[in-house]
Amino acid sequence: MINSIQVLDSLCTHVIDILEIGGEIRANRRVMIRELHHIIPEVSKTTIHEAVTEKLGYRKLCTRWVPKMLTDNHKTKRMGSALKFLTLRTGRK
Repeated sequence: MINSIQVLDSLCTHVIDILEIGGEIRANRRVMIRELHHIIPEVSKTTIHEAVTEKLGYRKLCTRWVPKMLTDNHKTKRMGSALKFLTLRTGRK
């Protein structure tokens, strides 16, 4: 039978690992799962990937980890950048 203290200790360790992974990603958005594993060797690559994608809600986009949910401000900036790029691109031809 599993001791409730062991379960609580395991859960706390998992939460601390997720917080540490999140901190590393915020410090360097271009960090790779493999690099995170070298920084935090006690956590497996699979666990790191699950924490990053499922628990922290990040996805890899153009070699950067970005949050999946964009705010309205982010969407507006993104649209403005895309329109600026398109106007510059069409102006060259």
